[in-house]
Amino acid sequence: GRVADIIRVEKQLDFEEVRTAWQGLPPRYEGGFSARFVGYVHVTCGDAKDATYEFTLSSGNSGVLYVNDELLIKEDIPAEIELKQGSHLLRVEYFTGREAHGLVLKYKGPETDGDVAVIVPPTVTKYFNLPVVAQSKGDPLVNHERSVGRVFWHSQDKCVVSTSKDGTIKLWDPVSGAFSSSIDMGCPIICCTMGNSPLLAMGVDDVEGSIKLVNIDQQVEILSLVHPPVENEDVPQPSGRINAIAFNHDDTIIATVTEDGWITTWDV
Repeated sequence: GRVADIIRVEKQLDFEEVRTAWQGLPPRYEGGFSARFVGYVHVTCGDAKDATYEFTLSSGNSGVLYVNDELLIKEDIPAEIELKQGSHLLRVEYFTGREAHGLVLKYKGPETDGDVAVIVPPTVTKYFNLPVVAQSKGDPLVNHERSVGRVFWHSQDKCVVSTSKDGTIKLWDPVSGAFSSSIDMGCPIICCTMGNSPLLAMGVDDVEGSIKLVNIDQQVEILSLVHPPVENEDVPQPSGRINAIAFNHDDTIIATVTEDGWITTWDV
């Protein structure tokens, strides 16, 4: 929870063990201190899809290494990990007292001829990972009979979900784009939302202006909601269809808006 005292970019972790402050640090860092190093390492895997890499951390048992947020090294014990081509998140956390302090990060793999551990060079590391713009394959996902209203990613990337005024929910493979399955709601879907859970909530164009909840993992409708009658005779009854819908932060409450101006919350 503390704010960092010094923030700077290190091209590589290659600090020999000394009792003085590391190069570029003020004298107060001769004593105990902690540091966190975060960046990305880019691996080519020798032009294969994936390869095994061994990482070595020399820290006097004062550091730990995480790769892609998974603990890989502690107590300076070298460890291997299988990586795919591309960039991978590295994080080193270092805590030292008044003893001599050093920190060296090495790796070996196809880029190092596989048998020699070398200091991870600045040519394969970077401070941040630039986004890549994906180009369309030009292959449309064709299966709906009418226009598609919304498209969602499953919260765990299991599938892509699309809804349409043809009254169906379609599931697609997120990698190949292949059609997977269909859920027929029996009436046009006007609006919908998907939260952090596998629940899809939607307003449909039926006589009652219903709200329906579907479990995408189980591919079944689990709940149907309609506005209850208003007891006050001076207040008009809700009669319009749902034209906006949203989950709260933990998917326990739904808020809806109707065409005739009713804003309602539902405990689901």
